[in-house]
Amino acid sequence: MVRPVLAGWSLPVLLVALASAAAVESFVTAVTVLMHGPAHWYGAPIPVGQSYWTAIFQAEAETSFSVIFFALDVLTTWVILAALGRWAGWPSALSAVVTAPVGVIATLLLMGDRLPGGIPGPIVDPHLVPPAIVLWIADLLLAFGLVWAIRALGRTLRPLRSG
Repeated sequence: MVRPVLAGWSLPVLLVALASAAAVESFVTAVTVLMHGPAHWYGAPIPVGQSYWTAIFQAEAETSFSVIFFALDVLTTWVILAALGRWAGWPSALSAVVTAPVGVIATLLLMGDRLPGGIPGPIVDPHLVPPAIVLWIADLLLAFGLVWAIRALGRTLRPLRSG
């Protein structure tokens, strides 16, 4: 007997993960249009185009955009968030949406010239790793960290509630 590919996956987890992936990718794409690297690529994990914006409402050349690559980005993020949702429940698939703004701050800190506390920057060279990839990875790591922390806190507090 052949098992369906999605056997064991609940529909709410898949739908929440898909909506979260679309929101996260829209956010990453919108932010990296302005926060692109030296090669002008934006979007992650696969670049969706090249942006020549130097400031809000000012472009040096026409910005390109690929719907196909954007869909592949959403699909990639959806798979990761669906796995997170299956591991920790459907609300955890929303964690990447919550951590996305924090990911921008983390990216700016990692790629900034002057970091807090006098640490010389940048920690991540934008010539080697595009800011969009740093933002995407930071967001997913923060999402996993948030879910892990909430689960750990729940396990810690469980004995206190029952005792």
